[in-house]
Amino acid sequence: TEPRDLRTNRTMANLLLATNRAADAEPYLSTAADVDPSPVAKIALADYYIVAGQTDKASTLLQTMKVESAWATMVKLRLANIEYRAGHTQEAERLADEILAADKTDVSTLVLKANLLTARGQLEEADRVVQLAIGSNPRSASAHFALGKLNILRRRPEEAKKAFTEALNVNPRAAEAQ
Repeated sequence: TEPRDLRTNRTMANLLLATNRAADAEPYLSTAADVDPSPVAKIALADYYIVAGQTDKASTLLQTMKVESAWATMVKLRLANIEYRAGHTQEAERLADEILAADKTDVSTLVLKANLLTARGQLEEADRVVQLAIGSNPRSASAHFALGKLNILRRRPEEAKKAFTEALNVNPRAAEAQ
């Protein structure tokens, strides 16, 4: 088989990731990203970097991608989350606002925006945004979890418990809500 064959490299990467050998998957993900003309393999490689704690590599890769509008939200949201986790909240919010300008119902972006507002102490606005996220997708565990965190800060333990319970009902593996 050709060493730069897209299908072979994707298959090897998936096999290694599925068998808990993520460190061995990087060369295959990287080769797939080099040969795949679509953004899919590059986004998969960026996701690998994020999970591996190599956010600088993920950020560099995502920033260099020239993507069509169908992929732009995925790329911007990943960049916004990297910025948020790095403490660059202004850049994270700028990217989140760009996404929401194009799609006011993007649940993941609404949750990020609510988390940014919560971190700034703008709890009423955060509540409004997280309610929009839940309204857009009532089955979003991350939206219910964000509401639970917000209610803890607002000293509303019963409402927090209800939100965390709903997050677990939606996704029983949402360990952070337990």
